[in-house]
Amino acid sequence: MALYDTRGHRLYLNAEERDAVMAQARKRSARDRTLIETLHFTGCRPSELIEITPARIDLSGGTVTIRSLKKRKDAKGSAKIVYRAVPVPPLYLAPSTPPMASEGPRNQRNGPMRQSGTCRAFGFGRSSKTS
Repeated sequence: MALYDTRGHRLYLNAEERDAVMAQARKRSARDRTLIETLHFTGCRPSELIEITPARIDLSGGTVTIRSLKKRKDAKGSAKIVYRAVPVPPLYLAPSTPPMASEGPRNQRNGPMRQSGTCRAFGFGRSSKTS
């Protein structure tokens, strides 16, 4: 894995830069913070991030399953779909605060992103009424 491009520029953030990005993420909306934290904790590509659905989040196992979008082939040369389960810190998956006052931005897969906390942003942790 290369750490620098052909012109000598670093390809990755160092620890200090990562901390600065995470500090800024904590100041953002629940949606933006969740997206940034998901990229940070899973190492997934932005294109892989938008493929994550609630079914791919294992709260009890503490993992997020990511569909790799790299083009891979099996032994016969056919396209191969690869999934990887990535462990994430417990705090990342924990519900953190009650719903925000405004409905806020929408997410096409999961509806309004009104609650902070990763599990809420991905559609978990909402109270359900039983009749």
